[in-house]
Amino acid sequence: MVCCASPIAATKVRSFLFYFSPDSPCQKINPLTKLITVLIVGTVAFIIENIYANLILLVIVCIGLAMARISSRFFKMALIGISGLLLVSTVAHALFSQIPGESVYLVFPWGTYITERTIHFVVIVYLRFLAASLITLIFLCTTRETDVVTALRFLRLPYAVCFVCSLSLRFISILVDDWWSIVQAQRARGMEFKGTLIARLKKLLGLSLPMITSAFRKVNDSNHAILARGFTLSNVRRTQIRQLRWSTPDYILLTLLTILLMAVIIAKYYGYLTFV
Repeated sequence: MVCCASPIAATKVRSFLFYFSPDSPCQKINPLTKLITVLIVGTVAFIIENIYANLILLVIVCIGLAMARISSRFFKMALIGISGLLLVSTVAHALFSQIPGESVYLVFPWGTYITERTIHFVVIVYLRFLAASLITLIFLCTTRETDVVTALRFLRLPYAVCFVCSLSLRFISILVDDWWSIVQAQRARGMEFKGTLIARLKKLLGLSLPMITSAFRKVNDSNHAILARGFTLSNVRRTQIRQLRWSTPDYILLTLLTILLMAVIIAKYYGYLTFV
């Protein structure tokens, strides 16, 4: 007898960016809890001014990334792109900074210089933004835009605000879909994204114009679809299929996040997370 996997179990869930497994632990967590997680981890990352503490926080975020069970097919490209942009921005920031130190390694003609504290500062800034970017990326890869709107409605926000947020978040998914469609179409025509970094950037920049054109066309189509359905933001009692529920993983995660935030604030107050 041949046993086949259930088609329901094999069905993946579409998030903002990619498809992820329904067996992912993040699927069982309330979207409001995930949104709070992004805010708290980002706040902690920018409170900490110690390299080793930032590294520990980055390791914790990476552990969460492994537990999320996100497909590595497209996630690696997004991670490489984010890491590269953060590295370029932090290095550019170091070139125009004046952080005093005991040893001056390099002086630039425009008046800035690099010391040993500059190197520490650049590393800290890079680790900060990397941790905040990774936790945000986990959120975008394991959350649907409808879940975010449901969470906002759970907070009793006006429906007009939730609807605008829904359109904004949906626009992210549209851009991602258009980007991958254009890339795959160009590869089918024989374009190869190989060579030096400059050559790759030139090819990717050449794809930006059709992506923007396609995005505006889809926004216009969405506008016509909304008008055709007679959609209104007036006070209409709207119903929702999915109701948010708090579960044990939510309480555990929120408790750990609260302990982490309080511990970081106390350590910062007593000077244990200073710039070293």
